[in-house]
Amino acid sequence: MICGITQPSYLPWRGFFDLLSRCEVFVWFDDVQYTRRSWRNRNRIKDSSAVRWLSVPVHAHGHQEGLAIRDVRIDEATDWRRSHRESLHQAYRTAPHYGDCAPLLDELYADRFELLADFTIHTTTLLAQRLGIEGIRFVRSSELSVSGSGTERVVAIMQAVGAEHLVNGPTAKAYTDH
Repeated sequence: MICGITQPSYLPWRGFFDLLSRCEVFVWFDDVQYTRRSWRNRNRIKDSSAVRWLSVPVHAHGHQEGLAIRDVRIDEATDWRRSHRESLHQAYRTAPHYGDCAPLLDELYADRFELLADFTIHTTTLLAQRLGIEGIRFVRSSELSVSGSGTERVVAIMQAVGAEHLVNGPTAKAYTDH
């Protein structure tokens, strides 16, 4: 069985979906430490004049050092969903096939989630479905009884889900031996 493991991220890069399409089981690495100013809650888009950040506002400040990704709460003090939809519309409204994709933006931002991981996992799996990526078993690392760190932890996760092969992106080098 082929497995992918990565932290949930906001609007992942297109290479992520290539990786995902090769998996039979995919593990959301959600019980590792949340890092501020990372891809977990933000991403960049390019509009006609500049590259802009879209950031999901979260409650994860200094007093919560060591907070796991699965525990990060979304800050609903602003209407960030509307702002993100409008920014994406402005940036891509003239792109080929935008008209086919525009309703998906409303769907991505329709539901409210208390937790960042729930939101990013929901939106990423919805995007995967729309791209025709199906038949993958999704698991959260927080649901598995595994311990360890680095390569040891990755191997334990693979064993827990019955996987023999791992596909991963370029950032996996930071926590695995090659």
